[in-house]
Amino acid sequence: MKIYLTHCSAEKDNALKGAHIATSPDKLYTNPELQAFMQRCQTKGVAWAILSDRYGVWLPEVMHEWYEKHPATVTEQEAQQIVEQFDRTLQAYNEIYFFVRPKTFHPFYQTVLTRTVLASRVTQFSDLQVIESN
Repeated sequence: MKIYLTHCSAEKDNALKGAHIATSPDKLYTNPELQAFMQRCQTKGVAWAILSDRYGVWLPEVMHEWYEKHPATVTEQEAQQIVEQFDRTLQAYNEIYFFVRPKTFHPFYQTVLTRTVLASRVTQFSDLQVIESN
């Protein structure tokens, strides 16, 4: 099994801020590159998720509320919890493709990708054309 991931974005739908309405990642994040990633995955019919600074691996069918969390504010304890959640959530996938958006790729994301017990399954890429139907 294969899944595509990318990291979250500070750009979110401000209409949801403070509304306490749970939503999916494709509705929350408004960053154009992130939207292009999600659209490509949906069009190709592939499994995908977002690596969130707050929620860890956020699958599209899971609903969460609007949040504000910069990767620089993730504590060591939170980072460890996110790595453990990454391991649990993605253990069934033998191929994990991580879309790197260089302008906003914080070292925290690399820390997760390095610390995970699934590191040998992770391939980083920066061209959306890599996303193809399984």
